[in-house]
Amino acid sequence: RLDQSYKNKIYINYNYIHSNFFSFIKNEFEKKENGRLLYIDVKSTHGLIFRKKFKSNWRNKQKNNFDNIFGNLCIHYINLFLWLFDDIKLKNNYIENYSKINKDTSITILENKLKNKISIFLSYATVFSKEFMIYFTNSIYVYKNNNLYLLSPRDTFDNNRLMISPKAKLI
Repeated sequence: RLDQSYKNKIYINYNYIHSNFFSFIKNEFEKKENGRLLYIDVKSTHGLIFRKKFKSNWRNKQKNNFDNIFGNLCIHYINLFLWLFDDIKLKNNYIENYSKINKDTSITILENKLKNKISIFLSYATVFSKEFMIYFTNSIYVYKNNNLYLLSPRDTFDNNRLMISPKAKLI
């Protein structure tokens, strides 16, 4: 029997929209100090395809594009961006086979109604990484290794008055 404290808190699939990180980011879109949203870059990778158990894994049973990394993983990010922006368009999608085992890598380009581009790079054929970079005109948010960083202000200079990257502030 499920404890009452968990009532209405079980989510199946499309869980990104319930994360603290994305709820925080959705609020940041409204803040004027960030400036205008320009671009979002998502990377999520791991070497699953090279594991012996992968041959019998459900992710390896491909009949169409929704049975490979695009349908298994990218669809969750598409749902997330629909939640963030209400309306997105698929501009391009590339699905590759680097492992020679199966279609294991995907690059997807989305566009929201404000013409902001969203790039999603996913791969079962490389080292583990999970990283989001969200570019505004005045700041950049970087989510990496379960940490969120803010790079701001845009106008940051060295001693020679040359532009440099602002120091990352852990949020």
